[in-house]
Amino acid sequence: MQKFHPIRSLGVVVATAACVSMVAMPVAGASSNPPGWGSPSPSLCHGKTYTVGIDIYSQGESFATTTVTSIINAASVMGCVTVKTLVDNASAATALSNIQTFINEKVNGVILANVVQSADPGLLSRLHAAKIPVVTTFISPEPQTSSAPFIDVNDAAAGKAGGVALAKNFEKKHPGQMPYVIVGAFPEGGPISVARMSGFASGVQSVVSGLPSKNLITIDTQAAPNVAYTQTADALASIPKGSYILFAGINDETTNGMYQAINAAGQIKYASAMGMGGDPSGVYYICHEPSYFGSVGFFPENYGNYLLPAVIDMGHGVKLRPTDFFQSAVLTSANVKTYYHSASC
Repeated sequence: MQKFHPIRSLGVVVATAACVSMVAMPVAGASSNPPGWGSPSPSLCHGKTYTVGIDIYSQGESFATTTVTSIINAASVMGCVTVKTLVDNASAATALSNIQTFINEKVNGVILANVVQSADPGLLSRLHAAKIPVVTTFISPEPQTSSAPFIDVNDAAAGKAGGVALAKNFEKKHPGQMPYVIVGAFPEGGPISVARMSGFASGVQSVVSGLPSKNLITIDTQAAPNVAYTQTADALASIPKGSYILFAGINDETTNGMYQAINAAGQIKYASAMGMGGDPSGVYYICHEPSYFGSVGFFPENYGNYLLPAVIDMGHGVKLRPTDFFQSAVLTSANVKTYYHSASC
């Protein structure tokens, strides 16, 4: 798959009706934005060298690999950071082992990018006890705290924007028709994952007036394409043949698993998909799968520009806000080349 290069770097934007993300309010004594926010540079090094550990949930999923690459690229720009990556494969026990490895190796900071909410308290407790700075992404600590700031998109708003865009496109093409909606959830991911897919459902409902409750079907994809395929195939048994279907999964690869199940059932010509994440796989699907209408772009290739400076800043005593959101955007074949010149639409 080709590598896509973004045109626009992301900034923090103030929430308005036209935006899908917003700025968190600063806490007392916290920096408005950490030094180097969005712009890693050698000036952040303060003449020192650092080792930063990444605990990532997958070594093969497109969003995960793109995020890790972005952190490595940011480290290269800074010139003073060595990145050590360990994969937990969405296992709480493996994540705990990875964190202990980082502690034993006395890393200078950790970027926690796991997806199992139940693992977070134990992981953060050990890191705090070892006095190792940590920033989190993908899964937000509960409660949110400046000691483990969460840096990501606003999942609820991003999910809703995707649902609104998909439903508006449906109503434009099929006025007066009532679709079925399949929501590919990932409850194991905790409140952030739930907010993303609840946002998608509420976005569709805000456009499709009077959507019957029986037409809204939620499945547990476990964030795995093969599980998404099986669960979607089962859900299709309750949907009459020839019905219109709107659907989305927790990420692009899960959404594609759902897409393949609907295609195998001969229903894809009646269906329309909205991915989540807009990673390279999602951009590819937008351009090459006719019923893959769009994906909410989180721009994972830019995550490192925020996460790495943030964890280095924490090591210098900078107090961050509990939550910082950055911008997302709904990508479709009509606008994707605005963000990715080499997209093959």
